[in-house]
Amino acid sequence: MHIPPLPRSSRTLLRLALLSFVLLQLLLIYLNVQLAQALEADAAVINLAGRQRMLTQQIGKTMVLLTQPSLPTEVQVSADQELREAAQLFERTLQALMRGGQTRTGQQGLIQLEPIDDVVTQQLLLRATGLWLQHKQELESLQASSPNAVVLLLPPFLASNRELLSLMNALTTQIEVMSRERAQKIRWQLLGMFLLEIINGVLIVYLLYRRYQHNKQHKEMLQQVLDEIAVGVCLLNTEKVIVTANQALLRLLQRPSEQILGAPLTQLFNTTIQPWIYTLVGTPTTLRLEPSWRTLSIQHRSYELLTLRDVTVEYALQEQMTQLAYLDPLTQIPNRRLWEHQNRQVLARATRNQQRCLVAVIDIDCFKMINDQHGHLTGDHVLKEIAQRLSEHCRADDMVARIGGDEFAALFTLVTEGDYLFAKQQIVQKLEAVFHAPIHYDGNWLRISASLGFAMFPEEGQNAVSLLQVADQQMYQNKALRRTLGLQLAANGAGPSLMDQ
Repeated sequence: MHIPPLPRSSRTLLRLALLSFVLLQLLLIYLNVQLAQALEADAAVINLAGRQRMLTQQIGKTMVLLTQPSLPTEVQVSADQELREAAQLFERTLQALMRGGQTRTGQQGLIQLEPIDDVVTQQLLLRATGLWLQHKQELESLQASSPNAVVLLLPPFLASNRELLSLMNALTTQIEVMSRERAQKIRWQLLGMFLLEIINGVLIVYLLYRRYQHNKQHKEMLQQVLDEIAVGVCLLNTEKVIVTANQALLRLLQRPSEQILGAPLTQLFNTTIQPWIYTLVGTPTTLRLEPSWRTLSIQHRSYELLTLRDVTVEYALQEQMTQLAYLDPLTQIPNRRLWEHQNRQVLARATRNQQRCLVAVIDIDCFKMINDQHGHLTGDHVLKEIAQRLSEHCRADDMVARIGGDEFAALFTLVTEGDYLFAKQQIVQKLEAVFHAPIHYDGNWLRISASLGFAMFPEEGQNAVSLLQVADQQMYQNKALRRTLGLQLAANGAGPSLMDQ
């Protein structure tokens, strides 16, 4: 079974569109990283330009302070040191902004700057460098002059300082403008990439829609062919989930397609008794179908084609009797009839192989009290939970059945001849473990106990009936013993009896 592929041109275009989508995503990531790095670098440069303004003001104020007469020595030394550090930091930062290099940050760390390539900013930096050299000479002259000469040299120095401050203000403004322009340029690039990505996404959606329509048409053609087949047909994936089904199958199962498609096969069919016959669960009338399987490969995926032929007319009576005779309707485990039937086969095989078998009878204690106190729905849940636990604790070759209202039976084959007593002890422990954990239902936690009885084949019985009688008798003896022990404990003040509990 094969669905014709799309034309080669459409498939190639779809691959190119998907590749373009990936490349655009990578380019968008790259541009975002570039924008983040540019904003971070520009923020650092703007901060340094702002610091240059503060350093210019600091140099002017400190120089005015040093020209004051009768200045204390410690103040003069501190101001002189502050002036030298401010001048050195100003000059180093100015060179780093102009030619690139390292300068100090506010946290006494170092920052690496790249040369600024903006023409207007470079012109401002050149003017600031020339003015700083002149300002530096005036500063050195003031520091070396006598008090009388300071009076004459200070006004030109302050005028030069104001001009330098004005240049630093202009430099800061220009760097901010340059940063905004560069960020805006990257944002426009991002917008262009985003628009291209939208166009590419629309193209991908269109091509995928065409692919969907193509597959839908061929699926409808296939469905029409399947619906013309008289027998029931369904397609299963590797998880045994129904992918598609024809009208004949829907009529056979008497269910709408919504309940069939997407449902696991095990949800619709119960294969406990005979694997080659499927009995529909939940239909008013028992339906008997004979399946056949075939493995298919569709679009490089493995599927199973299941055809179901309705043989209800031939086997209706036999199927109805089998359903009623061998399965317990509540717990969905074998009932007493099937258990006795299987017992005969297992015991016959054990006789031929000289093996021992162990029959166990399990009777739930105080089950009527559970129904009376918590309701029959709770009692039903307890029975189903116990049946499930017993089935989980048994091996594949063992058999568990519900043989009465609150009574279960199990059959175990003891393969090894020499250690059958040890094997029996292990089985007893497994059965007791079933009742260790409480059962939760409808907000109640119920601690369930049970009385057990055992019979060994062939020592204690030669057939299923006699073995069940021996095990049943032993179970009632154990139940009576436990009841007596509980009453004695209650009479001696040791607490309530087991039955009361």
